[in-house]
Amino acid sequence: MSLVIAQIIRRRSKRFCATPDDYCRLYIMRIRKTHTVLVNVLMPLMELNTIPILKAFLLDNYENYEMKVKSRILYGRVTYMQRKVRDQQVKQSAKVDILVNYWDKMYGTIMSRAVELGDKKCKKLCTELILVSPCI
Repeated sequence: MSLVIAQIIRRRSKRFCATPDDYCRLYIMRIRKTHTVLVNVLMPLMELNTIPILKAFLLDNYENYEMKVKSRILYGRVTYMQRKVRDQQVKQSAKVDILVNYWDKMYGTIMSRAVELGDKKCKKLCTELILVSPCI
């Protein structure tokens, strides 16, 4: 990075110099050397100062990212479980409807047969079955 900055300074300074032997060239070379020395001296110090800050920042954000990922996974699992429970309830209610319809059909068949035969005991039994509480 320091080499790039030095090259930019050199390119920009060529506009202001009249000749290559001008004092401007010496001044620019001093600036480039100073910049290079400062970068070589200050860069390790800057790294030492920034590493703890960057480390803390990355650890905090990594934990946040990890928490976000885990919460998304948990949300997906919860929605999956809710969907499965909902599907099971639909299946259960469909099975109950099938059994209720079959019972009604069977009851109607038994009652119609009892009416045809004139069987009073069977009619009485069917009416008692109908009066049974549906909570059972």
